Amino acid sequence: MLNVLMLTVLVVSGAANESLPVEPTNESEPQVSSQASSLTTESAQIQLRFANNTIVPEAIASKTTDSENPSNANGPSNASGLNIGFAYDPGHGKYDGAIGSPTDVWNFVSLGTTAIDYMRHPNAIGSTARLRVSRHDGQWAVDSHPGIFRGYIYDNCRCIDLEVKLLDLEPAKYRAYVYAHGDAPDQNASIELVVGKERYAQKATGTDKDGEFQSLKLTEGVHYVTFDFEVKKGEKVRFISHRDRSDYSMFNAIQLQMIP
Repeated sequence: MLNVLMLTVLVVSGAANESLPVEPTNESEPQVSSQASSLTTESAQIQLRFANNTIVPEAIASKTTDSENPSNANGPSNASGLNIGFAYDPGHGKYDGAIGSPTDVWNFVSLGTTAIDYMRHPNAIGSTARLRVSRHDGQWAVDSHPGIFRGYIYDNCRCIDLEVKLLDLEPAKYRAYVYAHGDAPDQNASIELVVGKERYAQKATGTDKDGEFQSLKLTEGVHYVTFDFEVKKGEKVRFISHRDRSDYSMFNAIQLQMIP
């Protein structure tokens, strides 16, 4: 049985670096992460999990106050789904996805991570699903957003479409919320879903000239797109972020909700 020891460490660092590009990595092997955040804040509280004689960061909380978060977090319950964030963890109590609660459990992918073999449902129960992410070497921030939409991953070559793959996802019917947008009006993505051998028509996030993507209210067709689908035992689920109006492919977050 895994023994878990929770520690709390107060870290005071310099200015946040979320708006700085990161140099490409040269590792050829998948980098496996349990729960990690890649961006630091001026005053951050880190929870450490001691498991298998290794201490790893589990959540980095930002200084953002609850009042700064939009009201999207009052959406439908997502206890049996999955929450996946990329590049930035806003911190417990500040998760503002289109569904679920601000205190739900999220699984975070830090820069360069290409595999996560243990994830948890929003209610903290372990999931059978395993995550694979295509190689990427960049992270950036949508500065106007304090929540789960803020950070995103991309690749500096600007020549590939990033892909997120879920293996061994529990068989069920799901609704997927895929957040994909960069820090400029034309940096959107066209998302394709593939379940087993079935392909779903691509859906694109917003490309407005008025900066609608900077709104704190997360909106379908602007910040994210949705898909309803069914997964059978053993089927792989693939989300592909196709470059659309710019040379960038990105992922900010993905939420999966079980539906009847």
